[in-house]
Amino acid sequence: MNKSIANIKVSKASGVVEQVRTAFKPSHRMASVIGFLLGGLVPVTTYVVAHYEIDYASPLYLQLSAVMVLGGLLYSATTVFSWGKRAFASNSKALGFVVLTEGALVVSHIVWLSLFALAYLVMINGIATGCTLALDHKSKS
Repeated sequence: MNKSIANIKVSKASGVVEQVRTAFKPSHRMASVIGFLLGGLVPVTTYVVAHYEIDYASPLYLQLSAVMVLGGLLYSATTVFSWGKRAFASNSKALGFVVLTEGALVVSHIVWLSLFALAYLVMINGIATGCTLALDHKSKS
């Protein structure tokens, strides 16, 4: 098996605390910065498009913006679900966490709640992506 594929599997198998430690090691700073840029862009874009670009008076299935939001939710939800499974040791709690957090991001009209969900999702996606990049880089060194 390819080394980088094996290490990505290790990253996915690592616990939440271990992923945070890996992402914030001084030797992984560059991977973490890139991880936050890549992983954090998705929830930020999803938030902005959901709150400012979708015309809720028109059918959603006719709007490219709605497809973009759906893509962002799908991207983020997979990472958040895997973190939730590790953190809560329960698939149902993980699913509830995903629905609640991603839903608050795109549906809530309470600004502070949407922004709080956005911060959580940027952190989770940024750390997970940074950790994956750091482990992938380490395997190639």
